Amino acid sequence: MNRITSLSILMLLLGCTKDDGAFEDRFIEGDVVLSTQQEVDDLAEKNITEITGNLRIESVYGAGEAITSLKGLAGLERIGGDLTVGNSDYLFNLEGLNQLLLIEGSLTVWGSENLLDIQDLNNLTSIGSDLKIENNIALVTIDFGRLTYLGQGLTISGNSRLFSITGFNKLSSIPGRLQFWSNPVLTEIKGFENLSSIGTDFNLDSNSSLSNLDAFSSLLSIGWGLYLNNNNALLSVKGLSQLSSIGTRIEVRRNTKLETLDGLNEISSLSEFLIVWSNSSLISLNGLSGVKNVGNLYVSFNESLTNIDLPNLSTINFELIMSGNSVLQNLDGLSNLDFVGSGVIIDSNANLANFCGIETLIQNDYSGEYHVLDNELNPTQKDILEGRCN
Repeated sequence: MNRITSLSILMLLLGCTKDDGAFEDRFIEGDVVLSTQQEVDDLAEKNITEITGNLRIESVYGAGEAITSLKGLAGLERIGGDLTVGNSDYLFNLEGLNQLLLIEGSLTVWGSENLLDIQDLNNLTSIGSDLKIENNIALVTIDFGRLTYLGQGLTISGNSRLFSITGFNKLSSIPGRLQFWSNPVLTEIKGFENLSSIGTDFNLDSNSSLSNLDAFSSLLSIGWGLYLNNNNALLSVKGLSQLSSIGTRIEVRRNTKLETLDGLNEISSLSEFLIVWSNSSLISLNGLSGVKNVGNLYVSFNESLTNIDLPNLSTINFELIMSGNSVLQNLDGLSNLDFVGSGVIIDSNANLANFCGIETLIQNDYSGEYHVLDNELNPTQKDILEGRCN
C-alpha cells in the first residue's frame, strides 16, 4: 500500500498525467533559456512553479519577437540555479516574477534599456549567491524589502538614472562584497539599517550625487577593505561611526567635497594600507585618530590638508609616503610613531617645514630608506637627531 501511494505521489509531482492539466509540468528539470516572446508564452501554458536549474531571460534579436512581457511566468516560485534577466530592451517591468520566493544561485538583472523598476521581485526572501543590478539605464528605484538571506555579494552599478535604493532592511550580513559604483544620480540609500557585517569589501565608487553613508549606521565589521573613491558629493562618513573592524585597508580617493573622516574613529588596525589620496577639501585626518598600526600609510595630493593628526599611530609595517600635500606645514600628528619597516618618503609638500613629529621614529634607530626632498625644509636624519627638525 505504501509503495502504491509513493508511486502516485511521484507521478503527481512529475506531471506525468496528460489528462490533468492542473498537475502537468509543474516543474522543469535543468536549465531554461527564453530568447523570444513566443518561448515565454509557450512556457506559460505549462503553469510551472519551479525550475531546478538556471533560468536565463535574454532577447536574441533576429530569432523572433523580442521579449516584452514575463506575465506567463506568474506561478514561478523557486529557481534551483541562477536567474539572469538581460539585454531585453522591450521589457518595462518584471511582472510575472511576482511570486518568486527563492533563488538558490545568483540573481542578475543587466543591460535592459527600458526597465523602469524591478519591484516585481519584491517577494524574494532568499538568494543563494550574488545579487547584481547592472547597466539598466532607465531604472530609477530598487527595493528588496523582504530579502532575509543573501549568500554572497551585492553589486549595484552602472544604472545611470537610479536615484533611490530603499530596501534590504532585513539583511543582517552580506558574506561577500557590497558595491555601489557608477550610479551618477544616486542620492538616497536607505534600508541597510540592520546590516552589521560585510564579509569582504565595501566599495563606493563614482556615485557622484551621494552625500552621506547614514544608511549603514549599524555596520560593525568589514572583512577586507573599505573603498571610498570618486564620490564627488560625499560630505560625511559619520554614518560609519559604529564600524570598529576592517581587515586589510581603507582607501579614500578623489572625494572632492569630503572635509573630514569623522566616523572612522573606532578603527585601530589595518594590515595592508591606509590610503588618503587627492581629496581636495579634506582638512584633517583626525577621524582616524584611533588607528594604532597599519601596513602602509600613503597620504598624498590632498591640497587642503593642514593636519595629519594620527596621535595613536605607533607602527607602520612597511612604507610611509607623503607627497604633494601643498598646505601641510608639520608632522606633529605622527608624534607617537616609533617604527616604520622599510621606507619613509616625504616629498613635494611645498609648505612643510616642521619634521619634529617624526623625531621619535628617527631616534628609535630607524634604519630603512629615507627620502625627504622638495619640501620647504628637507632635514636629514642627522639633522633631526641633532634637533634641527624645523
